[in-house]
Amino acid sequence: MHNIRFSFKVQITDRNQTISQNGDEEEDLELPLFSLSSLTAATENFSWQNKLGEGGFGAVYRGRLEDGQEIAVKRLSISSGQGGEEKLLVYEYMPNKSLDSFIFDQTEGKLLEWSKRFQIICGIARGLQYLHQDSRLRVIHRDLKASNVLLDNEMNPKISDFGLARTFLGDQTEDQTTRVIGTYGYMAPEYAFDGLFSTKSDVFSFGILVLEIVSGKKSRGFPHKNHGLTLIGHAWTLFKESSSFELLDKNLQESDYNQKQVLRCIHVGLLSVQQSPVDRPNMSSVVVMLGSESELPLPKLPGYFTEMDLAKGDHSSTKPDSSSRNQMSISLLEALLYFGIVLAWTLYKSSNSFELLDKNLQESDHNRKQVLRCIHVGVLCVQQSPVDRPNLSSVVVMLGSESELPQPKQPGYFTEMDLVKGDHSSTELGSSSTNHVSISILEAR
Repeated sequence: MHNIRFSFKVQITDRNQTISQNGDEEEDLELPLFSLSSLTAATENFSWQNKLGEGGFGAVYRGRLEDGQEIAVKRLSISSGQGGEEKLLVYEYMPNKSLDSFIFDQTEGKLLEWSKRFQIICGIARGLQYLHQDSRLRVIHRDLKASNVLLDNEMNPKISDFGLARTFLGDQTEDQTTRVIGTYGYMAPEYAFDGLFSTKSDVFSFGILVLEIVSGKKSRGFPHKNHGLTLIGHAWTLFKESSSFELLDKNLQESDYNQKQVLRCIHVGLLSVQQSPVDRPNMSSVVVMLGSESELPLPKLPGYFTEMDLAKGDHSSTKPDSSSRNQMSISLLEALLYFGIVLAWTLYKSSNSFELLDKNLQESDHNRKQVLRCIHVGVLCVQQSPVDRPNLSSVVVMLGSESELPQPKQPGYFTEMDLVKGDHSSTELGSSSTNHVSISILEAR
């Protein structure tokens, strides 16, 4: 039996209306139906004593059906941004909550030994394989993340929250949307920037999850004292240095893990997050890789590690490529700048700034001191805090002299892009548009 959990919803217009299959269109999937009255009784009229929690989209209540089955019911608020009418999502109740409550918690993480982590990785892989290949309808989840993997009594993973899922018929394997919705840190590059989603975009999210489960670190805002790269970048760097094992969660004791399994999972994770969707394995191949000892192909450069070709073709400066989120503007240029800053800062810290120079320039065409000085000044100008950045009068002096330059502090857009300050739950929604593509970003918990 595959570890798949489906959710259902109802638009409340009648007290006896039943709950339909989750999605915008009715489909005959032989799914169970619940009456609203049965859910009201199960949750004791949505009593506060049964309230499990609340996010930006509404409250979640624990309930018990007449046959004794425990359920969790999310009561979407009318103003949640998911439509004008109130809706309900019904879940199988998972006593161990979600995966993120274990792997990202210092105390709970110690309870999740490697054998359980490997079991969870393989279970998620089999679940996605079912969705992509074995289900009557091919299902693209589009929001696979740690908080959307629930754990049962035996710590078996169950993929949850199909509210953003899309179904494909026949041989269809990909589609494009003008409204990209997902979680920053898990979205595949081609989906985040071009609206292209497919089974391979789910594979990318799976790869992120694998690296998170192995390391116990969040993909978003991954802090590393030496280079500050993303989790993907850190994993890739260690892999290239044949030091992948250093990625393993320090909460795990030496007796708790199988080194070959750990290294294999990291390798499969990096194969899954390769920049190009074509290079990523499908989930059937992933399941085989995880369950065998066959030789694995070498992964190519991952997404979100170096500068990505976000804007294909010729884009003039007059095209509306800007976006807004909470009155903050983010352009394609800024997105590209993010990856340029990562590269420049990393090279600067390793005393290799000169490698940033355009390879089109011949050796006789440049002044090495000027090049290094310009890079140094550039890094000073992109420091995170405005207070630390020089004014332009100082910049002019710096560029025209040989005086000693101050040491730059960490630049902006280097680690997590903290676009909106404050505490954001996993259900908080912000919207933007890039290159005529509308993006709604669900903040990761």
